[in-house]
Amino acid sequence: MVNPDVSTERRWRLAGLGLLGLLLVFVFATFRGYGTVWDEELQRLYGDHVIRWWTSGFADRSAMTFSNLWLYGGLFDVPANLLARVSPLGVYEARHLATALLGLAGVAATWRLGALVAGEGAGLLA
Repeated sequence: MVNPDVSTERRWRLAGLGLLGLLLVFVFATFRGYGTVWDEELQRLYGDHVIRWWTSGFADRSAMTFSNLWLYGGLFDVPANLLARVSPLGVYEARHLATALLGLAGVAATWRLGALVAGEGAGLLA
């Protein structure tokens, strides 16, 4: 006989995976339609400065004086700019895709953390 708790947990997990799948489809269906915001060009330029800092062996320090963005760091801007360089998408479309995928990763991480703390059902509702 199947343990009802295991079966329920499995259903919750499948529901969570299904929801993440739907969200992924939604991301790919909509990312080209996201509008730009006032600081998007500034963030893109900052990402280029950080990439130059890394590729110059830390000799090009322009990232440290570019606006005040050094206070925020380039953890998102560098991967987004690298994606834009290798992607057939436009610069902003690639950055918007990266933004949406990072948001989806946050949703997935929240789901799993909730599931670890309070069970699969709570993870899905987190």
